[in-house]
Amino acid sequence: MKKIILICIIAVISCTGVWFFKDKTLLRTSSGWKLYSTDCRELLDDNGELDTRIYSSFGLGRMKKLTRLEVESQDRYDFLEKLENLEVLNVNINEDHTIDISKFPEVRSLKELVIFDCDFTEICTENISDKMPELESLSFYSCHITDDNIRDISKCNKIKRIQIYGTDEKFYDLYPLTKMDNLEELYLEAYFPDFDLSPIAEMSKLKVLECAVYNDEDLKITTHLSSVQKLIIYSNSFFPNCGDDKPELPENYFDELESLEEFSAYSFTIGDKIDISSLPSNLKEMTFIDCNISENVKNKIAESGIRIKVKDSA
Repeated sequence: MKKIILICIIAVISCTGVWFFKDKTLLRTSSGWKLYSTDCRELLDDNGELDTRIYSSFGLGRMKKLTRLEVESQDRYDFLEKLENLEVLNVNINEDHTIDISKFPEVRSLKELVIFDCDFTEICTENISDKMPELESLSFYSCHITDDNIRDISKCNKIKRIQIYGTDEKFYDLYPLTKMDNLEELYLEAYFPDFDLSPIAEMSKLKVLECAVYNDEDLKITTHLSSVQKLIIYSNSFFPNCGDDKPELPENYFDELESLEEFSAYSFTIGDKIDISSLPSNLKEMTFIDCNISENVKNKIAESGIRIKVKDSA
């Protein structure tokens, strides 16, 4: 009988990936079985880095002082309700799960949410503003993002930073984001011509913008961002199968970018007509990746005291 009980206990441990001690929890992680104090703030691997894969949520609810956590996607996220100090949550979607934030418990302490996926899984963000009312940063990597997601996100009034990388071209309307009073940083990988950048001109508090421009109209929109301090732009020729011509930056491109401190351009032509003396007074650094730029222009920028970096490719 005792042997049967022992076998059952071992089976439970194997399935859940956790073993309880008085003040410690044994979890199955990417670096193997590890014993963690229930008082720890972060689950670190043997190299002192944040452990990137926690394979079971069972037992995490005991670790009430956790501030950062990275987990594989789960069937249930009830354990989050007990993590009253959690500020940063990274979720790696695997092939067995998706993410439905409407089924999450309320996580009032959460400041940053990062969702990473390799298969462009559809994400349900319904009620995200109620589930994560203090959220300040939201990042999606290789996720299937739709206009419904954008509308849901726009209701999170405290968000300061949004990152959308590696989407599969399913959202087109940025207008709901213009209603976000605290949005300061917007990073977009929008590699498709139908994408409408015009709402960006209405984001008066934007300090950082990263985006792709497919035509002269898109490029013009990025010139009217007087509040932007860091600007990163990609031409269509930077992306595969999107053309080879490197568009030229207009000679008056920087005239209205009065707050600009850092500028990066990918696959543009920087002509000799650009007036270096009229560059923004706060501009400290310019980076040109895969750009056509003459030695004359490079020398003039360097002589003006602005740090310049030129690379053949990213």
